[in-house]
Amino acid sequence: LELLAEAEKGWGYEYITQVLGCFQNYIGKCKPLFLQGKDEFGTSFVELLFRVVDRVISVGMDGDGDVDMICVCTIFICLLENYQGHLDEYLPYIFERCLGYIRSTRSNAFKAIAVE
Repeated sequence: LELLAEAEKGWGYEYITQVLGCFQNYIGKCKPLFLQGKDEFGTSFVELLFRVVDRVISVGMDGDGDVDMICVCTIFICLLENYQGHLDEYLPYIFERCLGYIRSTRSNAFKAIAVE
């Protein structure tokens, strides 16, 4: 809770590298809950994850390092591998973000993971 209180605007996007493994486990091991679950405001867990992704992207594209952006691509890969045919409505969103990464002036390592 203390770390979250110190997080910029309460999002905690700067901790994406620390929570990436948790996201991957939740996505891979809690499939029915992840697809059907909603928070107390009725927002689906998928939408909540994409809100985190959007925040990381908005901050990360202005930053110097690629680590946070590689974490976002890893989340996309995890979603695509675990939910083939179940998240088709989000494919345009994912592809749009990845194409934006590829077109950016990022490092070649970053572009390689975006192509995956």
